[in-house]
Amino acid sequence: MEIKIELYQGTLLIGPASNESQIRDLAKVIEESMQETFKESSLMGSESRAMDDRDDIVYEYENEIKELGFRIE
Repeated sequence: MEIKIELYQGTLLIGPASNESQIRDLAKVIEESMQETFKESSLMGSESRAMDDRDDIVYEYENEIKELGFRIE
C-alpha cells in the first residue's frame, strides 16, 4: 500500500506505508530546512525568489527519499 505525505508547500512524497515513520521524520527535517531557506532568502531578495529557493530544498533530500522507496511529485 502506498501513502502520500504532503509537505506544507504542496509537494507530495509517495511511497510504501512500511516506511511511513521514517518518511514522516524526514519530512519534518525537510520542512524545517525549507522554512529556514525561505526566511534567509526573503532577507536577501524577493518573496518569489524565496519561494523558489524553498521549493528546491526537497531535491537536496532526493537520495534519502528514494532510499525509503518514495518519490517526489
